[in-house]
Amino acid sequence: MTPTVLDPILARMEAQATLVGMDFEDCLYVGTDGQKFPRWKLEPRWITFECGCRAERCRDFKVPVQRCDPVIFLGLPEQAVYDQPCHKHEAFVNTHRARYGGYVTWQQWKIARRHLLLGVSA
Repeated sequence: MTPTVLDPILARMEAQATLVGMDFEDCLYVGTDGQKFPRWKLEPRWITFECGCRAERCRDFKVPVQRCDPVIFLGLPEQAVYDQPCHKHEAFVNTHRARYGGYVTWQQWKIARRHLLLGVSA
């Protein structure tokens, strides 16, 4: 992989893996046919993880980020906020993110906060 053709987030992940002494190839999973694939799919708007979680990419947030906001790459040039957790991670998000903000469920958090962070109407 050459950094000139990589998505900025992918290039940053590869650089960070190298800095901590990991081989970036270890960050890939092997499919049933033996091919290696990334554990995520990067698109201009979305990051979709192998598990099914999905986050929306953005450069900055319109309101200050709170502890309950499920943001990845916080403070970096390009960040992302979760749009939906997969079934495997939803319980974790409910317990360790939504409840920090006083919400009972992920859906409550999403209705109350997500549109504020992204600066879009609900």
